[in-house]
Amino acid sequence: MLQLGLSELFVLSLLAVVLIKPEHIPVVMRSLGGGLAKLKRIQNQVSQELTAVSRQKDHIEGSVRSFSSEVMDSPEFSLSTTVPFSTDSEEKAAVENKAENKAEKKIEPKTAEQENSKK
Repeated sequence: MLQLGLSELFVLSLLAVVLIKPEHIPVVMRSLGGGLAKLKRIQNQVSQELTAVSRQKDHIEGSVRSFSSEVMDSPEFSLSTTVPFSTDSEEKAAVENKAENKAEKKIEPKTAEQENSKK
């Protein structure tokens, strides 16, 4: 985590003596130690919670996989009955049939005789 050499500790102790009165140094050090200990506890709690969430996620994924494999293996489930599938030739034939039906239903212009017969 935090690695300090002898020279860094010496500089920090000089700063502490200059900035903080010598009689207050033990109180400040205890406060720093308590704060660091509290941070370490919080870090451990977060780490444990993340591990628990990861385990729950793995358990749920395993359950979903087993359920999906059960569904896929069941005799009621069949891709051919649940998903309609057509080939290109079937689609072309359907389009041609629709075009033929429209051509047959095409309205021809009325002749003069047909119009006179209605009157």
